[in-house]
Amino acid sequence: MLIAPWVYRIVDIIEVKKLVTPVLPGELETTERLRGGTTISWTAVPYALYVFNAGFTLGPSLRYLHEHAGMSDVVREHLRWILLVGGTFGLLALAGFVSLVKDGRYWKEIAIYLLLPLAFTALLCWQNAKAFNARYLILALPAWLCVLARGALGIRPAAARILLCALAAGLSLASIGNYYFNGEYGREDVRGAAKYLAARADGDECILAPTVKEVVAHYLETPRTIQSVFAPPGTPRATVEARLDRAIGECRSLWYVRARPWVDDSSGYLLQGLESRYAVEEVREFDGVRLIHFVERPGS
Repeated sequence: MLIAPWVYRIVDIIEVKKLVTPVLPGELETTERLRGGTTISWTAVPYALYVFNAGFTLGPSLRYLHEHAGMSDVVREHLRWILLVGGTFGLLALAGFVSLVKDGRYWKEIAIYLLLPLAFTALLCWQNAKAFNARYLILALPAWLCVLARGALGIRPAAARILLCALAAGLSLASIGNYYFNGEYGREDVRGAAKYLAARADGDECILAPTVKEVVAHYLETPRTIQSVFAPPGTPRATVEARLDRAIGECRSLWYVRARPWVDDSSGYLLQGLESRYAVEEVREFDGVRLIHFVERPGS
């Protein structure tokens, strides 16, 4: 059940010939690969371990990681959480592995459950069948929890065990609290932006919603034509400008729903193109979403 989405994608969408043929770095041009440049790096492994322990809602948020790709920025600005999570769960994991190896009964099984999902996920991402996401390693999570539990049982003295378990519980509660109550970590509030649009947008105004077009359409109270511009990373400025002309060339004013810009406007060309064509009349901020109202420039 857990791997069914992968099976469907491989069989129904991906060119299996490209996927199963061993491809070493440099053997295929970037344009020949399924997703251009490879989407996995060595940082995927420590990050996956981090979210196995702390979730996606403690320390650097997903939006922050998309907007600040440099490892140095992440470490510098979130060092406290990285040290707390790494130290607490790292000690538990180390104690767990030592205990398993000494016991000699289950460490091989645990190693298989940990390494196989990582190996297969890395292979698929290497071939660019999918961009890396830590959730694709979910099959390894039960084994990881077993390692942590074994470590907690084996730590001596009891005071050290209690302290580490209390820290682990506290970090988990902090992560859960961020998930429910901190908008920085929450999902993009496209619904809130759509409801504001429904109340403020005139019937003849255009709506531009790259990446979240279907979501905006779902939450609008009345059906509206929504435009979108596909401009993934690496799209030349001239191509973005041409697609923008086709999408909103006849619009005298428009509302731009800017969400997940790293998907369709990582270069900023789309926003720059709108700002060169229109004047900004209003900007509204929602969690993870910026709603911008563009109008004709005076005298145009």
